[in-house]
Amino acid sequence: MELSTTLFQLSNEMRMLEDALWESGGELTPEIEQALAENAESMAKKVDGYNAVLRSFAYKSDVLDAEIKRLTALKKTAENAQKRIREHVVDIMNAFDIDKLDGAYCKISKTKSTKTEVNEELLLSGVQFAIDSVAKTMPPYVTLETKVSKTALKDYIKETGITPAGVEFVDSYSLRIK
Repeated sequence: MELSTTLFQLSNEMRMLEDALWESGGELTPEIEQALAENAESMAKKVDGYNAVLRSFAYKSDVLDAEIKRLTALKKTAENAQKRIREHVVDIMNAFDIDKLDGAYCKISKTKSTKTEVNEELLLSGVQFAIDSVAKTMPPYVTLETKVSKTALKDYIKETGITPAGVEFVDSYSLRIK
């Protein structure tokens, strides 16, 4: 079995042929001419081989991208179905005022949680003039962003007992399956 010549080896052969041409005073002897032709042919085959390998990997990459998109869509469908079923079970448990269900192989219970929903536009409306005036003093390459910390907001409400406008507490239920 004949071993394939590497691109590096072909490049070295080409340099040696160039050296041979210099040594012969630029005279193209039949041996040098034949070696140049063989080298050029080998180089063309090698380049075509590399091209085939690169195209093969590009094709595999495209196939894998398509498969990833397909699997991502399937995952999203499964997650949405699971979410809908969980919501349906919670709705039924709420409708019949059931907190726990015991099955032969599992136990289902609902847990209540309270989310803090913030209407930032309404919450910040009282201080928006101050934010705008500070923003006007900034150079054009600096932007000023405001962010409401829900943790700090909850702490403020606990300390003062005052719920600012734009803050709402929403109860929600989730399932625990054991």
